[in-house]
Amino acid sequence: MEQIVSVIDNALLQGLGYGIAVVGITIAFRVLRYPDLTADGSFLIGAAAFSATVTAGASWIVATVASVGGGATAGLLTALMHTKAGVNRLLSGILTAMMCYSVAFWILSGRSNLNLADTPNMYSAAELLDARAAWAELNIHVASVLLSAIVAAVAVLAVYLLLKSEFGVVLRATGENEALVEGLGRRPQRYHTAGLVLANGLVGLAGCLVSARQGFADVNMGFGVIITLVAALVIGEELARLMGLDPSRSLFGRAISGVFGACGYFFFYLFILRASILGWVPVRIQPTDLKLMSAIIVVVFVLVRKHANRRGNMIEEILPI
Repeated sequence: MEQIVSVIDNALLQGLGYGIAVVGITIAFRVLRYPDLTADGSFLIGAAAFSATVTAGASWIVATVASVGGGATAGLLTALMHTKAGVNRLLSGILTAMMCYSVAFWILSGRSNLNLADTPNMYSAAELLDARAAWAELNIHVASVLLSAIVAAVAVLAVYLLLKSEFGVVLRATGENEALVEGLGRRPQRYHTAGLVLANGLVGLAGCLVSARQGFADVNMGFGVIITLVAALVIGEELARLMGLDPSRSLFGRAISGVFGACGYFFFYLFILRASILGWVPVRIQPTDLKLMSAIIVVVFVLVRKHANRRGNMIEEILPI
C-alpha cells in the first residue's frame, strides 16, 4: 500500500505540472486542429526563462510571467512562419523548437543547466510545510500537490471560460471551417496566431512549474516533451469519456481532459517503473525508457480508438493535419 501511495503522490506532482502543457496542446491540436510541434521548444524556454530570471534576483512571480511570455513568443514565431512566410505547419513548429534550444543556452548564459535548489520559488513554502507536517513520515507532498492542483484548476477554468466566450467561439470555428470564419469578416490567420500564442504560453508555464518543483533547469528537458504530451492527451480524452465528459461534446471535458491524461500517464509509467524495481514484472524498466513507453502508449491508444471507431464511435485523428 505504501508503494501505491508513493506512486500516486509522484504521479500527481508530475501530472499536474505537465497537465497544464497538455491543456495547451489541446488548444492547438483539438480546437485549432493545428499539428503544432513547438512544445519541445516552448517548454524548454519556459523553464530556462524562469530559472534565469529567479536566479538573477527577481521574484518568482516576475520569473513566472517571463516563462509564460517566453513560451507565448515561441508560439508567435511558429504562427508567423506559417501565416506570413508560408512554412508548412509541421515544419514551422519543428524549426521553432530547434531555435529554442539555442536560445535556451543564451538565456542560461551558455550553461547547459542551472541549479535552483537554494532559490525561493512558488513551491518553497509548500515544500517547507511538507517537510514539517505530520504526513512527512509517509514521504508524501500534500502541500505541493495542492498548490499544483490550484494552479492547474485556474488554468483549466481560464481555458474553459475562454472557449465559451465570443472569441473562443470564433477560435473553435477557425479549426472547424476557416471559410465560414472568413465569411463572417474575420481573419483565420489572426485566430491561428492567437491560439498558438495561448497554447505555447501554457506550455511555457508548465516548463516553469516543472523546473521549480524539480529544482533545476536543463537544456535537454524539452527533448521529446511533445510525445509525452500527445500520449497524455490521448489518455485524458479516454478518461474524460469514461467520466461522462466527452471532449468532443463538452467544453469543460475538453479543457480538463489534459490534466486527467497527464496524471494518468505518469501514474501508469511510475507504477510500471516501481513494479520493475520491486521485481513484480519480469522486464527491467529504466527511467530512460520513458520516451519509448510514451510512443508505445500513443500507438496502443490510437489502435484502440480506431477499433472503437469501426464499431460506430466517432473519434478524432491524433494529428489533425
